[in-house]
Amino acid sequence: MNDLKALISGARFQYPFEKITSYQNRVLTFVDGSVQSCPRHSGPVEGWKLVYSRITENEMSALQSFFESHQAGAVPFRFEDPETGAEIAECILAEDQQTVDLHAHEAGSSRLHFERRNEP
Repeated sequence: MNDLKALISGARFQYPFEKITSYQNRVLTFVDGSVQSCPRHSGPVEGWKLVYSRITENEMSALQSFFESHQAGAVPFRFEDPETGAEIAECILAEDQQTVDLHAHEAGSSRLHFERRNEP
């Protein structure tokens, strides 16, 4: 498992970041029209949205390589929770696309959204 690589400054993320807690349900609709709902996971799903701004071309390239090497959510990685400092061992990318914006003077921005992998 690979960790999310640090920026040139040594930080692994920039402020502000967004921490998300969600509950996911599975809904089954039967032929007779009745509906059954059950939790998709045994507990809440924690996630983080990180926005990287004013990063260098090398940092953008490293984020893109990280995204590609984790196959848009197929390969888990470790992440340090920015609020608690605890290591989260089973994180996956929550989106299958990465947003990268290029700006003048060799600066750019990127966004990553990932979540802790919970087994059903």
